[in-house]
Amino acid sequence: MREKPETVCKGHGISRNTPLVDMPFKLRFEFRTRKRDIGGWGKDSPYNQLYESFEIDSFKGLVVKTVKVIPLPGMSPGVALTVRERGNENVMVHLGPKWFIGKVGIKKGDRVKVKGVWAEI
Repeated sequence: MREKPETVCKGHGISRNTPLVDMPFKLRFEFRTRKRDIGGWGKDSPYNQLYESFEIDSFKGLVVKTVKVIPLPGMSPGVALTVRERGNENVMVHLGPKWFIGKVGIKKGDRVKVKGVWAEI
């Protein structure tokens, strides 16, 4: 049985703000691969049909944790952040597939600005 859909933000850009550094991470996912199985993260995949890419929104918050996610059955593992907004609401931000993202340079306690689109998964 499928659980209740979760509202997430699919990150298009995240910046970490510290007193000395502003590190933007451009996270627009247009995978150009050489016959690589991209595990359900491709441009025309069911996952990428769950949102409208032109409906971009942004918010600021505090990183609570980095987590592994599998958004839909059969997809390869991805990387996400749990970000606490100013209103104390936690938002799950999908960054992308683990094989593409690698090690995230963002850690618990970092203040971030997230730019992305909303989706119910």
